[in-house]
Amino acid sequence: MVFDLPDDRGRFEQRVLHMRALIANTRSAYLRVIPQFQLHSRSELDARLRSVVAAGGEGLVLQQRDALYTPGRSTTLLKYKPYDDTEARVVAYTAGQGKYLGQLGALIVRRPDGLQFRIGSGFSDAQRRHPPPIGSNVTYRYNGLTAKGTPRFARFMRIRYDMPPPDPR
Repeated sequence: MVFDLPDDRGRFEQRVLHMRALIANTRSAYLRVIPQFQLHSRSELDARLRSVVAAGGEGLVLQQRDALYTPGRSTTLLKYKPYDDTEARVVAYTAGQGKYLGQLGALIVRRPDGLQFRIGSGFSDAQRRHPPPIGSNVTYRYNGLTAKGTPRFARFMRIRYDMPPPDPR
C-alpha cells in the first residue's frame, strides 16, 4: 500500500497524482495507492471516521494538500482516531532504561476491576523524574481493548485528584 513518495519534491496533492501514475504504469497486482479523498466539513470528517472505525480501521491520516514531504512527525500530517479515557490507581513503577535510566520507565496501575497493566508513554521529562505517587489515581487514554481486555496503547494524561464515585453495578 503506497501512501506517499518521500523522494518526490512536489506538494502532497502533486505527489498523489505521481503515485497514481507510478502504480498505473507498473501494472503490479501487489501495489496499490491508499485512497485519498478531500472532505469539506467537520461533519464529513467525523462521518468518514465513524465509517472507517466501524469497518475495523483505526482512524484516518490527515494531510495538508500543499505540504512538502517531511520525515518524522509533522504539523501537516496528523492521525485522527478515536480514543477513550478513564482512571486507574498507581500501584508500582518500572525503572527507565536508556534515555530514561534512573527515572520512571512505566507506571503499573490497577483498574477498579482489579486488572493491572503498564502505562509507559505520555509523560514529560519532569514527570519521569517525579512520577505520580504510588496510591494516586491517574487518567489515561487508550484506543480500545486487546483480546485479553487490556487497554490498547495506554498513555498517561494527568493525575486525577478528585475521583468520581464508582459506577453502581
